[in-house]
Amino acid sequence: MMSERVEKRSNSASPLNKLGKSIAFGCALGVLVSLLKHQRDEGHLKRSRVEHERAMMSFNSGSNGKSNSYNNRRMGDAGLRRSSETGDERGVRGREGEKTPFEREENQEEAVMGTVSTQMSGSSSSSSGSSSSSSSTRRSSSSSSSLLANIKPLTDTYPNAFALPSMSDEPNKVCEPKTINKDAWGSARRLDFSVAKTDTNWPQNCEGDLKALCEVVKEIAIDREVLAAVANSAAPGIYKFVDSIKSLEVTNFLVICLDDMLEKNLKDKGVATYRVKNDARGSHKISAQKFGIIKDFVKVGCSVLLTDTDVVYLQNPFPYLYRDHDIESMSDGWDNQTANGFHQVIDDAAMGRSGRARVKAFRVSALNSGLWYVAATEASYRLMSIMAHRMATEDLWDQAGYNLELWFASRDWHQTSGATVRVMNPYCFLNSKVMFRIVRHKKELAKDRHRPVAMHANYHTDKERKMQLVDKYYNHDANVASLECTVGCSGELKSIEELEGKHKHAVNDGIIGSKNWKEGAPAAYSSQCAPMKDWSGKITDLGRSLHAISKTPTPPSNDGISVQIDEILSRKGDVFKGEQSSAIIVSANEDNADHLKVFLERGTKKLKVDKRVIVVTNSPKAANIARTVSDKISVLESSSYEAAILKWIAMKRLLENGVHTIAIDPETVLMHDPSTYFYRDADVEAMSDGWDDMTAYGYDHVVDDPHMDWSRYCHGGRAASRDDGFTRFEATEESLALATRVARILLGMKGSSSADIATRAHEAFNEALDLPAHGDYVGPGVIKRTLNYLCFANSKMIYRFAKKDAKAKKFIPVAIRMSYHLRLKETAQRMTDAYNYYEEMKQNSVLGASAKTISNFERWTHGEGFGEVAADSKILCKLRMVSPTESTESYSEKAHVASILSQLGENEPFSWGGVPGLRFLERGDLTTPWGKGKWGFIDKGKGRLDSVSVFAEFAGAKHLLTFENIAENNALHDAVFVSERCTDGDQVIGRVVAKVR
Repeated sequence: MMSERVEKRSNSASPLNKLGKSIAFGCALGVLVSLLKHQRDEGHLKRSRVEHERAMMSFNSGSNGKSNSYNNRRMGDAGLRRSSETGDERGVRGREGEKTPFEREENQEEAVMGTVSTQMSGSSSSSSGSSSSSSSTRRSSSSSSSLLANIKPLTDTYPNAFALPSMSDEPNKVCEPKTINKDAWGSARRLDFSVAKTDTNWPQNCEGDLKALCEVVKEIAIDREVLAAVANSAAPGIYKFVDSIKSLEVTNFLVICLDDMLEKNLKDKGVATYRVKNDARGSHKISAQKFGIIKDFVKVGCSVLLTDTDVVYLQNPFPYLYRDHDIESMSDGWDNQTANGFHQVIDDAAMGRSGRARVKAFRVSALNSGLWYVAATEASYRLMSIMAHRMATEDLWDQAGYNLELWFASRDWHQTSGATVRVMNPYCFLNSKVMFRIVRHKKELAKDRHRPVAMHANYHTDKERKMQLVDKYYNHDANVASLECTVGCSGELKSIEELEGKHKHAVNDGIIGSKNWKEGAPAAYSSQCAPMKDWSGKITDLGRSLHAISKTPTPPSNDGISVQIDEILSRKGDVFKGEQSSAIIVSANEDNADHLKVFLERGTKKLKVDKRVIVVTNSPKAANIARTVSDKISVLESSSYEAAILKWIAMKRLLENGVHTIAIDPETVLMHDPSTYFYRDADVEAMSDGWDDMTAYGYDHVVDDPHMDWSRYCHGGRAASRDDGFTRFEATEESLALATRVARILLGMKGSSSADIATRAHEAFNEALDLPAHGDYVGPGVIKRTLNYLCFANSKMIYRFAKKDAKAKKFIPVAIRMSYHLRLKETAQRMTDAYNYYEEMKQNSVLGASAKTISNFERWTHGEGFGEVAADSKILCKLRMVSPTESTESYSEKAHVASILSQLGENEPFSWGGVPGLRFLERGDLTTPWGKGKWGFIDKGKGRLDSVSVFAEFAGAKHLLTFENIAENNALHDAVFVSERCTDGDQVIGRVVAKVR
């Protein structure tokens, strides 16, 4: 009898009008929520929202004295960013009537309050005006459409910088800087200049040794920028290079001279110089000195376009710079993936269906330190300080170190600079591979239609020859045929996947079982996971200031989900105000409600952090579990979106309110309150999907392109993805930009399955962390830190490595994410057994856990299952090996893999853990990189041979090999096996090694 329950408009207004200003805001809000139980018609719901906004305005007025005194640093993904040139603020949402780009063209229907439950102790009485909440659950009911987020979905895709211009386009426009697509991507991170742009006192910090530098830059710099080359008199082609720059009338050019002869000769030619005392010899040694030198330029406030002398300049480069990032660099890449990065699955067949494709490694080619723009910012200064220290104390190639510092996150004591990166247009700031393998072959890039800015002759040994060819082609009458060459010049470029396709055994399998713990393990053990001192105190000038969002009241929102977060924050009072009091947001749906129960009961409640927990869910079951576990837990329940979408919208609102937020998905074993283990020197601190130094922290990965001859090995970065299921967000402009972006991307997936949305959230989170700016694309610009992989461990790390390591198995992590074992029936029991094991370890540090608890913990494989699944391997390992020389006619059930291997002579070579050289010979002989051995079938009894597994014995150990990807025609060209050592269960991957032609 819905009509009987709906009050008339006048009746519903009367109680609120009577309240007036005589009651506190908290009570008004409580009454409002109660009334919503009965206000079901659209008009009443709309008016409730208006009343809530009025109450919020009154609350804001009372708290800060100004009803419209909103925080001017609030922003969405494109929200408030200060101009890097003037310091002015753009897109300020606090200004009355102004909207961010994401709030334009939105549905004008007003969002209303949906289902929310916030439980707190105490009692409530409307007659007495008490502001305390009832301990009973309070709900407002609404249709699923009533909690829609007022955020514009994002469907734009990552742009392709290598897309060819149309023949119908106006010529010579490729290199003009594009307008940033702020509606899609927002603005770049605002730059913190070492000398403010508005400060007319420039240069600064000119005391002592920097006096001469200040005099030079003050005389020649234009807009506080210079083009600079570092060289000595032995540098090949130095004078031709200088002449080419002079011919372009680039007047803010100088040479940083490393000897007196070069300085004298250049002064005679009228070229500006800056003399640096130095005894370096050799090109790499000289190149390594530039970091300390450029550090001085940045300190006095002068930005530098740093160039090697094997660069041909065809235009004045300054009009083609964006100047919106700390570092703007050319790339060694040759397509959009290599130049601007991509994420690639690392396939670990041993991890089972749930975990084998979990890792999506970030891949990118090296930025080229021969041509890059260094903005005079605090982040650039930190980068130069770190690189100068590393070059002075390590045997490190300068370009490799420069890339490692820019692409990868801080970790343990190794704090990175946090400098943001823009990759230059590859058709304008060319490497010689792009010039001779793309540009010269494309009519769209012919010289009558396109003129590059500069080309670095970095890929070819005949550098001077290549520079001459480019100069003649663009500056004289030479035609494209004059660029003809053979080595490193073919137009048939291959992608990374094509180049590495026949080396998957090394590229993929060689990394999935790596255990390089030289950096992470000592850090974890020595610090017991507590934050460590940056660079162990060896570098002292790395101070940074994050772009914090103030915790002042936020303007009311007409976004239904944000309204609920505001209500939770108003009820929680001072819970989230301390530095150690980050909100803990947990998203759950019907599928993982049981995991949520374990996490809340064994984790947050036992650790007494439940008052900081906000559970967001679309599942009544999950909501009821949260309410039952603790009345201190806040619950936001809505059927409007999948839980993963609710999570990111809610996080966006928390960050807008200046609340630091830890996102933890339910499949987590939480052993300590994580708050004291964060460094707070980054916008985002995230758990890694990696398991050692290389995978978690990143490394210099080399791609082999044989066609390039001398320069066939292209360096670049590779690092495992981060886990969006365990991440801390400092309440900063950039964290808010990232959260908003992910929320917008997921909103574009409304209606997709929860699994697809969760997968996309993981991808979008990592894309926002890793992918550099280029063209009209910019990232959120977060400063990032990767958490220690032993302290914040994933389930592959625990079950594949730690439980087999004598020291690691006794080490108690802060948290364990079951990220490789999601959406499995066994997940909750895995969590329970892990909690039991580590809790007993905490309680008894001397004796450790009981034998039964250890057994329950260690029974789990790192793939899927225990008991029968794990026992199968142990049982099989005890069975008889049948040699191929024995007759198998008596076996009624023929083994598929056995029949294949027995029919082949010296069959296709296999790899073992990335190492090639394994062969199954027809009479049961086995050749391996570690010596000869035997292989055979498995007699399962009752006339049966195992259909997919065989034994291999070598180097004193017996292994169980289980095959997959064997074609119906018995072809082995894609065959993969998982080998399990019978003694300890250690697993490696093997596969057929493709024949390289």
